Amino acid sequence: WQREGFFAYYNSIHHQGQLFPYNDAGVVRVGDYHFFSPASSKIYEDYRKEDDQFENDRYLEFLSAPIRFEQWADMFKKVYEDHAYAGIPFVFLTLFRDVVFKVDNNCPFLYAYGQSKSGKSKFAESISNLFFREMPAFNLNSGTDFAFANRLARFRNCPVFFNEFDDNVVKDEWFQALKGAYDGEGRERGKGGSKRKTEIQRINSTLILAGQYLSTKDDNSVLSRSIMRPFKIKRNRSEEQTRTYNELKKLEKEGLGGILTEILAHREVVEKSYYQEFNEVFKELGKVIRAQDDYYDERVLRNYSALTTMVKIFGSIFSLPFTLSEYKKWAIHEIVNLSSMINDNDVLSDFWNIVETLLDQGEIREELHFKIDYRASLKIMVGNHNTETSHFSKPKSLLFLRLNNIHPIYASFKRRTGGHPIDLTSLTSYLKDRESFIGVSKGERFQDKTTGKSFTTSSFVFDLESLGIAIDRESTPPIATLEKSSEDPKIDFDQQDDDLPF
Repeated sequence: WQREGFFAYYNSIHHQGQLFPYNDAGVVRVGDYHFFSPASSKIYEDYRKEDDQFENDRYLEFLSAPIRFEQWADMFKKVYEDHAYAGIPFVFLTLFRDVVFKVDNNCPFLYAYGQSKSGKSKFAESISNLFFREMPAFNLNSGTDFAFANRLARFRNCPVFFNEFDDNVVKDEWFQALKGAYDGEGRERGKGGSKRKTEIQRINSTLILAGQYLSTKDDNSVLSRSIMRPFKIKRNRSEEQTRTYNELKKLEKEGLGGILTEILAHREVVEKSYYQEFNEVFKELGKVIRAQDDYYDERVLRNYSALTTMVKIFGSIFSLPFTLSEYKKWAIHEIVNLSSMINDNDVLSDFWNIVETLLDQGEIREELHFKIDYRASLKIMVGNHNTETSHFSKPKSLLFLRLNNIHPIYASFKRRTGGHPIDLTSLTSYLKDRESFIGVSKGERFQDKTTGKSFTTSSFVFDLESLGIAIDRESTPPIATLEKSSEDPKIDFDQQDDDLPF
């Protein structure tokens, strides 16, 4: 897509519903201006392949498609089944990425992961091949930094397929660049060979990622930016599905780029309606999820709202292989599941899981590194020196955690098991942002049972029930906090012994 208002293939342009081919010099006129496409110019046709800097441009080729978009969508749905709910709207999202980007200054990835030969790469190829004529994926196990950056920035409103995406393989700087692509952030580079002039290499394409393993790096940063599709090996495909797959791949070899013009014809509709429709869809999906008493991550909700908005717009233009009602149910299910996955696998969940493991292995001990108590009120620190008393509606089970004391033990365990521990400052910030965090207690009594020594120190305080971890190994609520029962008059609830009377 060109900012001047037309879509440029390497061999022709699509402008206001019409196709205009380039002349032999690679020039075409649009209104009062002439535009030059080096990839189509005969000036460069005799370049050696290794010297041809426009080779990748030629994959974006207009060819009259032998089928219509609706036929392609039906075939895509038969072949890839439920994955089509993500793939088909992603085509719309990609072709109008610049419109989508204006709403939130971001655009989601499409991320397929699963076992080898599970179909994830073929799925990604089928979407890419609707734009490009069999353009190879960029393999993240190889390639130069320049080639990687150039692939990210070369095309506008087209998909870029990165294969072999794996947290343990991808260079860290490439991983950060992929993350930044969600927000359109590119790299700064020198301009014109000058040491003083720089330019920003913008990201204008959507990303399709495929790999065997689920990415959890940087607190699930890729997951929260993605429309996620898990792939599994399916061994018993029907004859019709196999036949349709072979036919689809044959058509991809012939070239399907012409199908895009059917969708491009409706750009004005998208420009005029997307913003309002997105806001309505976002509010509606969020309201339904809240009514179900389910949790959602706001970024995930926005990602799937973008897809749903495209289905809402184009469902009235094309006959899609699913209804808007069906699609909303699918989107809600995916939002809740992915949000839950991100929540369960985030860095704090990892921290608490390790704390439980360290407790079971005896590396941390109750009363020394943490303690659990039942309180109806608590004095918490306000500022650096002052305290205030927080009163609860009923006694709470509170976890008092000596974070400064536990963090080195957690970090050592994480390194021993091949991981990278989160630093204390970041961990503190994350913990304070959770609803389970109550505050910091300035002076709590702890005890080292091996030496019998006790001491008073500050600690982080959490609502144990809200925290939802199984760290309570010894503590039992004192009798005074239990409700009196009239069913067993023999129990004396007023006694203050440490042991329960039954």
